[in-house]
Amino acid sequence: MNYHKLWHNLLPTIMFFLTLTIFSMCTTNVQAVVDFSNVAPSNDNVLKAAPNGIKIGNLFEYPTVYSGSKNINNSVQILKAGGSNPNPVDVIQMTGNEDNAVGSIWGRMTNPDDSTESYNYFDLTKEQTITGWIYVGPTFNVSGDGIALVLQNDDRGINAIGRYYKKAGLLSFIDPEKNYAASGESLGVYGGTSSPATVSNSTEFAGNAIQNSFALEFDSFNNSSSSAGLKDGVEQFNDKKTDDLFDALYDSHLTRETKGQHVAWAYPGDPDTYVRKMALTYYFFGMHHNNVIFNATIGGYDSLTGATGKDAWHHFTFTYKPDKDDSNYGYINYVYNDRETDGTVKPYHTWDKRPRDIDDPIKIDLRKFNLKDGQTKIRWGFTSSTGSPNSLPGYNDIVLEKIPAIADVADTSGLYDVTQKRAIKDLDRRDTNPTDSDSDYTVDDGDKLAFNYNLKYNSGAIGTGDITAELQLPQHVLYQNDSNNRIGEITYPDDPNSVTYISASQLTTSKNADGDEVQTLNLDLGALSKKSTEVNIKIYGTANAPISNTLTSTTVNPEHTSYKSDYYNADVMSYGFKITNQKLQIAASKDSETQKVKSSDGFKLEGTASYLFSSKFSGDDLSAYGEIFDANGETTNIKSTWTVPVAKDATTGDYSLDVPQGTLDPGDYKIKVYLTDSQGLVSNTVTYNITVTDSELVITPDKTDITVNDNKPVTLSGSYKYSDDSQFKDEDATKTYEITNPDGTVHKITKTVTHDKKIDITLKPIAYDKPVTQTLDDYLKSPAEDNVLTEGKNTVKITVQDGKYASASTTITVNVPKLTPQITAKSNYLTVLGSSGNVYFPINFTYGSDYALNYHDLTGVFTVDDQTPINLKLPIPTEAQTSSFDMSFNLSGDQLKLPTDKNTSVVSVYFTDPYGRKTNTETFNLKILAKALELDFNNYRFKTIDPKSFKPGYISRSGNWDLNVTSYKAGWVLSAKADNLDYASTDEQSDLSMAFVNKDDLAIPSCNC
Repeated sequence: MNYHKLWHNLLPTIMFFLTLTIFSMCTTNVQAVVDFSNVAPSNDNVLKAAPNGIKIGNLFEYPTVYSGSKNINNSVQILKAGGSNPNPVDVIQMTGNEDNAVGSIWGRMTNPDDSTESYNYFDLTKEQTITGWIYVGPTFNVSGDGIALVLQNDDRGINAIGRYYKKAGLLSFIDPEKNYAASGESLGVYGGTSSPATVSNSTEFAGNAIQNSFALEFDSFNNSSSSAGLKDGVEQFNDKKTDDLFDALYDSHLTRETKGQHVAWAYPGDPDTYVRKMALTYYFFGMHHNNVIFNATIGGYDSLTGATGKDAWHHFTFTYKPDKDDSNYGYINYVYNDRETDGTVKPYHTWDKRPRDIDDPIKIDLRKFNLKDGQTKIRWGFTSSTGSPNSLPGYNDIVLEKIPAIADVADTSGLYDVTQKRAIKDLDRRDTNPTDSDSDYTVDDGDKLAFNYNLKYNSGAIGTGDITAELQLPQHVLYQNDSNNRIGEITYPDDPNSVTYISASQLTTSKNADGDEVQTLNLDLGALSKKSTEVNIKIYGTANAPISNTLTSTTVNPEHTSYKSDYYNADVMSYGFKITNQKLQIAASKDSETQKVKSSDGFKLEGTASYLFSSKFSGDDLSAYGEIFDANGETTNIKSTWTVPVAKDATTGDYSLDVPQGTLDPGDYKIKVYLTDSQGLVSNTVTYNITVTDSELVITPDKTDITVNDNKPVTLSGSYKYSDDSQFKDEDATKTYEITNPDGTVHKITKTVTHDKKIDITLKPIAYDKPVTQTLDDYLKSPAEDNVLTEGKNTVKITVQDGKYASASTTITVNVPKLTPQITAKSNYLTVLGSSGNVYFPINFTYGSDYALNYHDLTGVFTVDDQTPINLKLPIPTEAQTSSFDMSFNLSGDQLKLPTDKNTSVVSVYFTDPYGRKTNTETFNLKILAKALELDFNNYRFKTIDPKSFKPGYISRSGNWDLNVTSYKAGWVLSAKADNLDYASTDEQSDLSMAFVNKDDLAIPSCNC
């Protein structure tokens, strides 16, 4: 830095007279630089491209003037977003494009609306993170001088500034005291001097700095022109009046502490920070830099070719953690230029960060702040300056994303493999020379995954304001919705009942930093504050590697998530990971898959393991995991693990997993088993069905194969007991009858009864209990519980359960013949006496086999003309029939509901039996007579006489004659007459004639009576 040009205001005449004594204090500031600002983006373009940031509001304060021997204006300006300003977000402009500018801005320690309330401070007892963006420009490596992030406990408060100070000389009117804000290499925070001869030692030099402070500098101009390098291991200097040595010190290894533009930290008020060097004639002050990031791009651009406004901004993250064991210390780390301007985080291994190893944190001494007893909060802010020799003035701008005291929010992301039940590490942060396993970063193709994003509000004076989030989701993952169309959820731990489900319909697409289209979610998360301190986002997906016929590992790159709100802005990346299409496959052996064992015996779960693509095993042991579930599918909380050795280079491996005796009580179990290899591959899961008994329960059916030959119910009988005749363990038996019909329909009948050792159940034909008036089709939709048998092979599985202790099953087959019953009309033309008269249906019936038809087996379905069919049970046959028989029957016209206004009618009829069989249909044409008279007779004989003993006289009738007169709407008179009668024995005609004998025994020959 050149402070000497401040002396150009001395009187010219005095300068000449005092040349020998004062010459060493003066210099001519020659700026031999080339200004490239005309080819860089304009300041307006840079401001237009400002990245996302928070509102500045009243969070900061700063003096307008630094008082001293001459007043220096504070160059800071707050450029509010919008209005006449081109910037879309609030920008802190530390310096404008002026030479020898200096500026500072500090967090407002107390709330302007309530002076008793702390506000924008830095708390040394808590973890603190400050993130933001800086712009130093416009010219690369020339625009000066940079920006410092400062923590300070200086008594001067917001008026603290690095100063140039010189005591007055003996002739104070000629050589007055100099005391004013220092610019140039001081960055507004370090000590300054116009000439080494004016400061006698490092203590005095450090006294010009901001006291009780820590500074993280983003130094855009390397102040080293006073150094002439090394000669024989000894530092050499350009023995000139300009003191420009801040960045030119060598370490103990004779290596420059800084190179080019750099990021480093120091204690500005500590004398040990500075070193006074002496050349032949002049003194110079150098500054020690700690944990330097070398050759950083701070001022300007990496290249002017095609540079745009957004290329001017560079991101920084500063993190502090207190020492939990010693309150005198804390730990810091910082990262520079780790983001693209859109917020996308660059790959981890490209970051400029200190410490390089996260496990070796940078320790800082909090005693440097000279805290008062009980003091934990200090002031923080930024300083900046221009004016170093050979530099150009430029802009120093800041956009803030996250400041701790206003809204201290921790943001994290993670990846969980739901299938493998383990967390996956971030591939982006894997060591370049890894010692861990690939499997820590790898999921299997098809694994269910959960991507986790978490925001946790630790503290803050204001809170975040409403947060919007844009999540670009990792590629090679299927984000499939569940049955409710959900792909994720947002939860708030402070309100466990508050869940916002994320719908698949919310998915859109956007382009990531590489120009790839990725699936994207835009979410409203609400505000985080003391009332609502945390939000969790879970996105569910399935790993979906590209299709390949060879073993392939697919790398999935991290994708960007941005959070935006008034007082909190942040960017995180999803985890990078790999997807392997390798699969570990297992299959249970058939003999082992279903077992019945005694509780006193152990048993084995056996199977075979192999890799997809017939890959070879490494020789490392496999691990097997088993979990036992009861018969209802509920876990028993019994879990086991086994080690499975597999030979190296084998393509298959057999496993045999021992389950010791006594592990399980009697009952039915399902044991689910999967295997993993040393690389974390998880196999499919196989299920073993295990029945455990004390002694075996045995069912003995009387018959195992039954063929029915009639339509009667079928009784299944048998017995059950323990094989060793031991007593039952439970009071009741549960008997389950599962009937499977030939078409696959399953009926289940369960009965719980006191143990009787019997199998005794009657199963009925499928339509056995069909009400007469209900149609067959309607009844078969929901038959009675025990109406279960149909034509064909019916398989009945009988299971007896002795409580939870044992069970046994057996199978009985019931074969029902498939028959086609047939009816045949002997006449299809019938006469009926009026609509109420009897209708005689002359029909033969046959099953076409010796299958028996019993009383009431048949239901007739009669359709008269176009009327609704009528179902009628017929009292036929009166005896079982096993062959074709005459089933003719009478029905009254009223039963058939014959029409009363017609003289003809058509009646069709078919029959169904209890198995739902149907006959063919016969149709009858009925003639309905309007009037009719009919005489029916059977017996009309006379008594038999013995001629030898017969006395002459009348021969009486042989009992009452069986005569029946049927009339329909017709009057009638019954009379009888006869010619000479015949002898019954010889059929010869007699001379006898019939006479009527009245009640008075008077005979009337050949009467009409």
